Amino acid sequence: MRISLIAFFTLLITTAFVCAQPQPTAQSQAPWLEGFPTIEKVEQTFTGKDALDAGAKQRAVYFHLNKMINTLAGPEREFGVMLPEENALKQTYGTRIGYFENELIKDLSSGSGGDRSKWFSKTWGYDNNIDFRADVISKLFTQDWRSKYLPVLAQRDKANADIIERARQRDQNMTADVGFGDPPKKGKSFFARMFISGALFVLGFIILIPAMIVGHWVRRREFYRRNSQGVEEFNSYGDMVKKRSAEQIAGCLVTPLVILGFLILVVAVVSLFA
Repeated sequence: MRISLIAFFTLLITTAFVCAQPQPTAQSQAPWLEGFPTIEKVEQTFTGKDALDAGAKQRAVYFHLNKMINTLAGPEREFGVMLPEENALKQTYGTRIGYFENELIKDLSSGSGGDRSKWFSKTWGYDNNIDFRADVISKLFTQDWRSKYLPVLAQRDKANADIIERARQRDQNMTADVGFGDPPKKGKSFFARMFISGALFVLGFIILIPAMIVGHWVRRREFYRRNSQGVEEFNSYGDMVKKRSAEQIAGCLVTPLVILGFLILVVAVVSLFA
């Protein structure tokens, strides 16, 4: 009897100890789903000048998000049986797409040139706009999520390569205190380069032409002072000192001014094509 009681209490204590141990949680097969945005976040982030404009953008966002789910799921699930949580999120996004494509525009005029056709052209334009798709990634996903899963997107769908690169550029801009969604800094426009080059050309000629004229004036004076034997003639010693001093000073200024003028002209040409 005593042995039975001891065995019973031993079994009870062992069972309680085992139950008290933390049980390993089942790891999700799609951990990247946790980073996907809610409906509220999407529609607060992407707005427009009116409800139709905002709807066109938001419908395109949901289209891109569903496409990302398919890509991250991989071909074995995209074209097979997807996980329940993947299907649930796709259905959530798909419901909003259906609202925009049916309820939001139901009062718009139909036909080939109607407002409904124009609305679809606008939202389909967002579907194929690489910058817009990069904006979706940059604005709706955290930097930690992007660092983990953007390489997966790029690997599984080569068409995403340009989009991934645009999103990474936005990350670099963010590091430089530029907000997400700001376009990458662009170079100067053609007209700006034309204006700068034109100003440099004018400045270069303003410096170069007078310097060349002064150099010609000095050599001309020296030439006309020479007699038939090639010897320079002066009215007096003081006249010689005065004239040669002025010409030497002018000659010292001419050479650096000519060099500076040519350098400015070279910079003008380079800046035109930079």
